[in-house]
Amino acid sequence: MKMSRTSSALLMVLASGSLGAQTWIQGPTVPGPTRWRPIAFCIGTIGYCGGGATGGGASPTFTDFRAFDPTAQSWTPRATLPTGADLGFSIGTKGYITTIAATQNFWEYDPITNIWTVRADLPGGARSKASGFAMEGKGYVGGGIVNDARVSDFWEYDPASNTWTTRAIIPYLARHSAVGFNIGNKGYIVGGNSGGSSTSTQVGHRFDPVANTWTAIASIPNGGGGNGRQFAMAFSIGNKGFVGGGVSGGPWYRNRFDEYDPATNTWTQLADLPGFRYGSTGFCIGVKGYMAAGASVSNFGGSDPVLLNDFWEYNPTMISLSPKVFLEGSYNQGTGLMTEALRTNSLLPLTDPYGKNGYPYPGGNYSTMGSGVPTTTGNNAVVDRVIVELRNASTPAQVLASRSLWVQRDGDVVDMDGTSAVLFTMAAGSYHVAIKHRNHLGVMTAAPISLSSTPFTVDFTQGTTATYGTNARKTVNNAQVLWMGDVTFNGSIAYTGTGNDRDPILVRVGSTTPNSSLAGYFPEDVNMDGSVKYTGSTNDRDPILLNVGSTTPNAIRQAQLP
Repeated sequence: MKMSRTSSALLMVLASGSLGAQTWIQGPTVPGPTRWRPIAFCIGTIGYCGGGATGGGASPTFTDFRAFDPTAQSWTPRATLPTGADLGFSIGTKGYITTIAATQNFWEYDPITNIWTVRADLPGGARSKASGFAMEGKGYVGGGIVNDARVSDFWEYDPASNTWTTRAIIPYLARHSAVGFNIGNKGYIVGGNSGGSSTSTQVGHRFDPVANTWTAIASIPNGGGGNGRQFAMAFSIGNKGFVGGGVSGGPWYRNRFDEYDPATNTWTQLADLPGFRYGSTGFCIGVKGYMAAGASVSNFGGSDPVLLNDFWEYNPTMISLSPKVFLEGSYNQGTGLMTEALRTNSLLPLTDPYGKNGYPYPGGNYSTMGSGVPTTTGNNAVVDRVIVELRNASTPAQVLASRSLWVQRDGDVVDMDGTSAVLFTMAAGSYHVAIKHRNHLGVMTAAPISLSSTPFTVDFTQGTTATYGTNARKTVNNAQVLWMGDVTFNGSIAYTGTGNDRDPILVRVGSTTPNSSLAGYFPEDVNMDGSVKYTGSTNDRDPILLNVGSTTPNAIRQAQLP
C-alpha cells in the first residue's frame, strides 16, 4: 500500500515524539525503476535526482532525470542524463555531474533551457565512485577508482574559465565511496572504502580552499560492528553536516543518522533513518534535507538487499532571529537609513568576502544559498554583507555558529534571499548574539538571549538594547551605529602605529599618488561610497581619526567583544 505523506508523518511523530524538528517524513516516490547510487543536487528551490545503477557492483546505467518541487510535492521529467552519471553537485544556477567515462566525463545542466552541455574533462581518466561538493562558486571532485585502483587526487573546477586545477590530495588512505558535503566555505569528505570490498573507514577531513589544506575531524561514529562507513548519503543544512546509512565491513548495514557540528568537532546521533540502507543519495533544499532510493536490508546484519525508489524529507532543529544594525560608514543622518552605493554601482560580491579576508567561521558558515545580489529597492535594498555570530551563553568568547548575511538600508539583517529571517541549525536555547562588519567594529548583546524557531528581534540600532563592554556603539542623533574604520578587520581602529588602519588606504590608491581615488569593493572604503580616497572631500582617512579622537591620534579604539 502506498503511504501518504500525512500518514507517514504521523508514524514519524510516534517514533520521534514530536512533529517538525528532527523528523523524517515520507514524500512522493521517485518515479522510474528502483535503484542505488543515483545522483542529486539542488538549484535554488528545486531538487534534481536521477541515474543510478541496478545494484551490487553494477555501474550506473539509468539515465532518467527529474526535478522535485517541494511545494507541490511532485516530480517532473527533465532532459535525459549523460550515460554513467557518478557524482552530482550544483554551482549557482547550474547543475554538474561527473561520469565514469575517460573523456567527455563532466557535464553542465541548465534548468532554464533543460539542456546538458559537455564541459572540460575531469582529469585523471575514467573515474568511478568519486566524492565531492561545491562551495563559493567552485566545484571539487576527488578520490574514487581509476584504472581499478583507489586514488586520492583532488580537483577544483571553475565554471567561469571552464578549467580544472589540482589541489591538495585527500589525506589518509586512497578510498572510494566516501561522502562529501560542504558547510559554508569549507568542504568535508567522510568515510569510504580504503582496502577491500568489506573494508571501510570512519575518518573524516575538512578542506580549506583558501589555504589548500586538509584537517582531520572527529571520526564518524560506527554504532557497533564493522569498521566504518562506505556508500552512505550526506547533505548539509545550515551550519551542520548530516551523514546517514552506509555499509561497513561484515557487511554491517546502517540505519544511523548523525549530525556533525564544526564548532565542537563532534558527531551526535539523531533519529534513525527509515530502515537500514546504503547507496542512497542526499541533498538539501533550503532548510530541509532529502534522501532518495538506495539498497535496503531488513536489519543490522541482514542480507539480500532490496533496491528502493522511496523518498524522504528531513526537518532539522532550527532557531530564527531578526537582527538589526546600522553601519556608520553608510548611515545617513537625514534619512535615518543607510545608503546603497555598493549595490547601485554593482560592487557587492556574489561570494563570501569574509573567509577570503581571514575570518575562520568558527561553527561553520552556510551563506552560499543565494544566486546573486537581491534586486529589491527602497528601504529593503541590501547594503552589504555582515557576519552574525551565536556565542556560548556562559562563555561568550566561544562562537558556536556564524553566518555571512545581507544587511538592508533600514538595518534589517536578512538571509541570502534578501528577505527571510536569519536561520541557524541549532537547538533552542540562550545565546549571545554578535554582529561584525569588514571595516566596522563588532558588537554583541550584553546578556544571552533566548532563541527558538520563532524569529526574535535583536535591535542594535536602539540604545535600549544592552551591549557587551563600554561604548560598543556610536550615537548618531538618536540612533546607535557601529564604529567605522577597522580597515584591517582586526577588532581595533588605529590612526597611527604598527598595523594602523590609515596606511592601507594610501597603499590602495597608490602611495605615490595620494590624491587618486579607486572605485571598487574594498575594505579601505570606510564610508562605503564605492570609492577609496585618501585626501579630499568624503575621504576614508578622516573618519578613522575622528573615531579614535582628533586630539588623540595615537589612541586606539577596541571592539567590545570577548
